[in-house]
Amino acid sequence: MATKRGESLARSLEALGSGYGVEHISEPTMAQLRRIDEFAFETKNLVRIIHVISHGEVDGQDQLHLVARNGFGYRTNMTSLCRSLADLAGEYGHILLVLDLCHAGTAVRDLTHRQFGDRLWVAAAAGADRETWDGVFTQAFADTLMQIAKQRSVEGTADQHVFDPSAPYVSMAFVRSRVVENLVKLWPEKAASRAPDPWFHGAFSKGDGGVQGVPFFANPRFDPLARDAVTARQRISSGLHEYLDIAHFQDRVGTHFTGRRTLLTELGNWRADRDTNTPVRLIVGGAGVGKSSVLGVIVLTGHPHVAKRPEFHKQLAELRRRLPSEFSQEFTEPIAAVHARQLRTDDVVGSLMDQLYGQSGGPKAKPPDSTVGNFISWLRTTQHPPLLIVDAIDEAADSLDLIRRLIIPLTRTAVHFGAVRLLLALRTVDEQQRRLAKEIASIASAGDDRTIKLHDIDLSEPAELHRDLRRFLIETLETDDNRAWRQARVASVAQHVATQLTRSPEGDWGAFLVAVLFSQYLLRQTEHDLDAALQTIPRTLPEVLELDLAMGNARRRQQRRAVLAALAHVKGAGMPSHLVHLLAQQVFGGGDNLDTATLLTDPQDLKVYLRTSVDTNNTTLFRLFHQALVDHLLAYPRRSAHEGLHT
Repeated sequence: MATKRGESLARSLEALGSGYGVEHISEPTMAQLRRIDEFAFETKNLVRIIHVISHGEVDGQDQLHLVARNGFGYRTNMTSLCRSLADLAGEYGHILLVLDLCHAGTAVRDLTHRQFGDRLWVAAAAGADRETWDGVFTQAFADTLMQIAKQRSVEGTADQHVFDPSAPYVSMAFVRSRVVENLVKLWPEKAASRAPDPWFHGAFSKGDGGVQGVPFFANPRFDPLARDAVTARQRISSGLHEYLDIAHFQDRVGTHFTGRRTLLTELGNWRADRDTNTPVRLIVGGAGVGKSSVLGVIVLTGHPHVAKRPEFHKQLAELRRRLPSEFSQEFTEPIAAVHARQLRTDDVVGSLMDQLYGQSGGPKAKPPDSTVGNFISWLRTTQHPPLLIVDAIDEAADSLDLIRRLIIPLTRTAVHFGAVRLLLALRTVDEQQRRLAKEIASIASAGDDRTIKLHDIDLSEPAELHRDLRRFLIETLETDDNRAWRQARVASVAQHVATQLTRSPEGDWGAFLVAVLFSQYLLRQTEHDLDAALQTIPRTLPEVLELDLAMGNARRRQQRRAVLAALAHVKGAGMPSHLVHLLAQQVFGGGDNLDTATLLTDPQDLKVYLRTSVDTNNTTLFRLFHQALVDHLLAYPRRSAHEGLHT
């Protein structure tokens, strides 16, 4: 049994491809047992795994011994070995010690009271007073490593975890949790009266090594470019992260960024001229009309924290090439920006203060408390009025509190004292949102020298919108794919779709958001299916989403909707794929054969609806890329609206 389990672990290490030279010793002699001691201390600065599966005995001095097959004349004192490793941790590289022995915890139970450093990792199959069974702890490790190896191709992975490509190594926190899960599954019925009791000590007790990870197991999905981009993003204030999701960032500021040129030109002039007569610009409109994209242009081309990151220089150069000339010059005034999605008012204030502090011409010493009153007083100490950008005000954790406690006092400060300039954006879909926008816009009275300008994107000039949509669609549909219709019909398809989307005012749904998603739908059509797809052009986000979700057989339609419905319940930065899978399967009827990981990571599938970030255990977090998608799927998680079931 022990030989079989050891060979299974060796095969898993080889499948993982982490470069380990595996020395497998079956039925060790006394001489071979001495090899454990030698291997542990022979060379410094290496990464080594020592795995032991055998019979263990505890002597009268409470010492755990590994017994050789040819008698009791020589034993390896595992307790002594663990203590020696603890004393020398850090000098001999990273060591993972896997002990599949009865009473294995005896060897490590006092390590919690020692200064063992962060390079010795000890996984023991059982506590000091427990037995282990049939080598299942070793098999649980082997299964874990095989599951990691399968991440090279996400498709079909049984565990539905997705490691983020920015992480070079697999998190040891993940290894620990997955070994425990696999151990529970493998635990034999004959031992059912006693639950598994594995012990994880040494560096396992000190956390997981963070995003950098610990170099035991290489991440099969690792991409150095993704690592560099995520590292750059983490060095920038979290208030700006909404604009720096890498995949989304490239789509916004790369090949396909287009539109809203008149508004961008006006805002570019406003920014460059430091217009003090109109210190507040308020951008409003329906869902998906481009408010965040417009504000994102100002942030990405003007914020010093973004500009100084070399990882973004190429994308920023491409963005500036596509923008009005007003965005080609450098801006020197202090600037801070926050996308307020799910943030509290105090979070918004804290982020703005952190970004402004230390900028050239900005306010000096920060006040001890980041209250709104202190913040506004602090702003008035600047050499130049800073530009503050607050986006997605309606998506804040408490939008009414944000407006009443921060936005309105800031607006009064801008209009009455000229101490700050504001660029604000909020959605005006319902009556309350429209009323709040009017409340902000009405702060400037007839006697004020300064005014507030309201930009309603819903009222964009139809001819300009048509031109921008057509250009966007042409650039999106002209791909390297050799489907005949894309070579011959791209211009006519773009013209037709743009015409349909601009026949009436944009209303509650932005034509650009609809065009983004509908273009992805068209890219999946064959020439035979194209004419049918163009018969009815969707005008709203729910329409284009339901059009996409109607593709495929009934089971596939239900699976895709279940995953998206689960994502509609995400809070914060996102949800890991295995939890999305659990929610989609158990709550929204995704079914037993649901492959959530593949749906989330396939560029031709649900990935087009997603944004991603990295969790602390190096797995990818997923969420829907637009609040309008969230709202619709919360209203219709199981069936579309036209099917008549509103749940």
